[in-house]
Amino acid sequence: MAELTRLEKGKANDNCGIEARMNNLEKEVSLLRMRVGQSTPSVAWWDKIAGTFKDDEAHEEAMRLGREYRLATTTNTPSSEE
Repeated sequence: MAELTRLEKGKANDNCGIEARMNNLEKEVSLLRMRVGQSTPSVAWWDKIAGTFKDDEAHEEAMRLGREYRLATTTNTPSSEE
């Protein structure tokens, strides 16, 4: 029976470690897939939040300020190349 060199032993140990890690990862992926398969939302998230900001003055103000900012940053200005 041939004796393994130190380098070969190191490679064998690395392979065992990698195989163990791969086995653990495969188990975790399997568990995650089961969880995802079990969690089927009955109502879409956007349907749950629809109407949340109805008649909310702070929301209306935020939308107005956002619109003003976008308009201010996207206005057509003559380019210096013309």
